Amino acid sequence: MTTFSTLFYFFFCSRKICVNGQLIGHVQSHQLSWEMCRNIVQGIARGLRYIHEESQLWVIHRDINPTNILLDLEFKPKIAGFALARMMQQGESEGESTVIAGTIGFLDPEYMRTGRVSIKSDVYAFGVTILMIISRRRAYSSGGEESLIEHVMRCWNRGEAIYVVHEVMREQEREDSISEVLRYIHIALLCIDENAETRPTIDKVLHWFSCCSTPLPEPTISDRFLVEAETNLSFSPSLSPGYSSDMSPTSSR
Repeated sequence: MTTFSTLFYFFFCSRKICVNGQLIGHVQSHQLSWEMCRNIVQGIARGLRYIHEESQLWVIHRDINPTNILLDLEFKPKIAGFALARMMQQGESEGESTVIAGTIGFLDPEYMRTGRVSIKSDVYAFGVTILMIISRRRAYSSGGEESLIEHVMRCWNRGEAIYVVHEVMREQEREDSISEVLRYIHIALLCIDENAETRPTIDKVLHWFSCCSTPLPEPTISDRFLVEAETNLSFSPSLSPGYSSDMSPTSSR
C-alpha cells in the first residue's frame, strides 16, 4: 500500500530525471513559447487532480509555485516540494492548520485568515502560478511595488488583460494563441477568488482547458482591487516571497 513516505520518495527521486530543472528558471528566462507554457500548465493541473483525488493518498500540497515544479527532458512538469503537504482521508477536502506555512504570493487568503487549508488552497496557488508563467512577473513585491495580483486585477478592471501577457509572448505569438492566453488568464482569476467555496475544482479547470468553447463565469473582483492599490499588503517576514532567488517555504513545525 502506498505510504506518504513512498510518495515523498517518488517525487524526490523524480528530481534525477527532471533534467530541465525548476520551472522558475524558465519563467525568468522568457524562453518558453505559449505552446510549452500551455502544456506545462495543463500538466500541473493533472498532477494536482492526481494528488487530490486519484492517488491512494489524498494530499493537499500547500506550496504549489514554480520552484516546486520540475521539468523533465520533454518539459513535462512534475510536482515536487512536499515538505508542507497534508494527508487527508479519502473524501476529505480540508483540514485545520495551527501554523500558516507556504510561499508569499501563493498563499490562499482564506487559509491565512482562518487557518483552514483545503484543496482549494492548491487551486489558488495554481492560479497564481498560471499568471506568473504568462506575465513573467514576481508573485510578490516589496517596497511599495505593485504585486502580480494587483497588476492583473488592474489590467482586468480596465479591459486591458492583454497587458498581463509578457511583451515577448505578445510579440511572438499568433492572434489565435493570444486569444487562448487571455482565456487562461480568465481561468486563473477564477482560481484566485478570495472565497474558497466559489473557486473551481481542478476537474472544472481541466474541463475549461479542454473545451475552449465553454463559457466562463465572470471573476469576482475583491473590493480592494476596484481602486488603484497604493500600498502592498504587509506579510510576515518569516514567509518566503514568491519569485525571488530564495523561495524556500516556511517550516510547518
